[in-house]
Amino acid sequence: MARKRIVALTWLKNSFLPFALYILLHKCQSTTTDMGDSLPVGTSLVGNQALVSKNGTFALGFFSPQNTNNWYIGIWYAKVSEKTFVWVANRENPVRNIPGVLNLSRDGYLRLFDLRGRLIWSSDNSLRASRASLLESGNLVMLRTRAGKVWECFQHPVDTWLPGMKMRKGMKFTSWKSSSDPAPGPFYLQMDPSPASTQFLVFSHNSGPYWSSGEWNGKYFANMPGFASAGSHVKIVCVTLPPSRMYCTYTTKGMIMERLSLKKNGELWVYYMIQNGGWMLDAFGPRDQCIVYGVCGANAACIDYRQLNAHVTGNANDTCTCLQGFSPQNSHACPLQCSLTNSNDGFLEVKDKLLADDEAAAYSKEQTLSGCQLACLNNCSCMAFWLSSSSLPVCRLWFGDLMNVRDSPGGQPFYLRLAASELQGSTSKPRNKSFGLHILLPVGAAGFVLVLVLAVHKLGRGSLGSVFKGTLADKTFIVVKKLEGLAGTEKQFRAEISTIGEIQHVNLVRLFGFCAEESRRPLVYEYMPNGSLDSFLLRGKEGEVQGKILSWKTRFQIALGTARGLAYLHDECRDRIIHCDIKPENILLDADFCPKVADFGLAK
Repeated sequence: MARKRIVALTWLKNSFLPFALYILLHKCQSTTTDMGDSLPVGTSLVGNQALVSKNGTFALGFFSPQNTNNWYIGIWYAKVSEKTFVWVANRENPVRNIPGVLNLSRDGYLRLFDLRGRLIWSSDNSLRASRASLLESGNLVMLRTRAGKVWECFQHPVDTWLPGMKMRKGMKFTSWKSSSDPAPGPFYLQMDPSPASTQFLVFSHNSGPYWSSGEWNGKYFANMPGFASAGSHVKIVCVTLPPSRMYCTYTTKGMIMERLSLKKNGELWVYYMIQNGGWMLDAFGPRDQCIVYGVCGANAACIDYRQLNAHVTGNANDTCTCLQGFSPQNSHACPLQCSLTNSNDGFLEVKDKLLADDEAAAYSKEQTLSGCQLACLNNCSCMAFWLSSSSLPVCRLWFGDLMNVRDSPGGQPFYLRLAASELQGSTSKPRNKSFGLHILLPVGAAGFVLVLVLAVHKLGRGSLGSVFKGTLADKTFIVVKKLEGLAGTEKQFRAEISTIGEIQHVNLVRLFGFCAEESRRPLVYEYMPNGSLDSFLLRGKEGEVQGKILSWKTRFQIALGTARGLAYLHDECRDRIIHCDIKPENILLDADFCPKVADFGLAK
């Protein structure tokens, strides 16, 4: 360790001032200087110099996010006009004000210094490297003549999973904190640490598990079938034997370039590159909010979002339902009313519901229904059991609160433990009481939306009702469109939730939730700070422009984004959708003037 420090100090003494002068002389250059794809031992990257992979796909160099004075060493796509970063070395420790110096020292370590000579970041290779190379895969590798790779950035991912990168147990992908801050954000993704599990788990640093991919079945992950659908450009492969060396990776079809990115909201987005160098959304997760951990609280079942239109009737407004024997205490829990003695407890057969496999304990020695039931009854913490119908039956038991129960029409039933008093009369007619909890709304939707509509600022009124601005509990701004009892309201309501409620795209407005109680029909959307496009294009009575004038670059981006949204509806959805009402009023603009197509009331 002392020798490494002496080497570093010697390098600084002999080389730092010339490099500092070089940076100061060249700091005003805006173009990147191609230094080849390798950095030999004893050489450095400074200022606008960059390593560029052999065919020019990736570049490595210094970058500074917009509106900051922080500098980072990162890897980005070299052929994309707007830099798309896939790896950042010093994400938690930026260089301030001016780019530093990245040096492959003579002792074989890659180190980043600021202009004061302070060490900012260093590689952790155990063997000395003779050169560092940026590969066409986007992997930065440090090589030794005889030993091969001694370090690679693919073993130290940030928020992006690239083709060919092997996801192993213990590796962690962490979202950016914000679009201008690559520091670790609120969510991270990793493989389930359980030895035999092949699923991915997304965690929140604040609240634990958020959602899971489901187990790998040899073709796709159980909760992410769209990632391996016919229309997807991704082919995922998981190698499960031996378990100690398990990993998952993916390839792309043909020459298509893909990347998987973990967003700061916990979603996993899959992009592919289009001809003009931009990105198109290929798939995302979670597609179904029912796989979000605890979305309905304990001992409640979640209805699949894609089936909501089948449940919208005059008095059906629930996406969460308490299991038999449980009653709602608040919007997020259905506490059990249980018996204190095991001898009086019994079991209710529950059909069309599915329990979460990853929370069960398998008891393979019990292969009969009565044996599995007795195993559960003999443990006061056991709340449910299930016996597989395979040739070699497997008994599974669930302990404590039942989480992540979901609708599963036609699935094999499980058996729910209840007090004897709750079982009386339950065979003829289930008596479970349901409550409203709409997708992505943090409280009971009927009460929440009603209070929200009455309390927030009214933005205006359309042909089918009023529009309000409000906030969720986490201070997220939303828009509530309150459909009122006019002709066509029910048709528009059903059209909205059966189209935009089932899909998601960066250029389509996002539906957060809805309520369908008696005559109330509010729809909850993401808030667009810059309003609709018509306010920037149309002129008032005196000929003045109603909003500020948009630059031609911004107008082009709006037109291109709108076209991408429509192309997704027409060609890339599972069920193709025609909007039927495209006009400036129905193109909304977010804070960065990214367009989002809205108002699907006339869609077919």
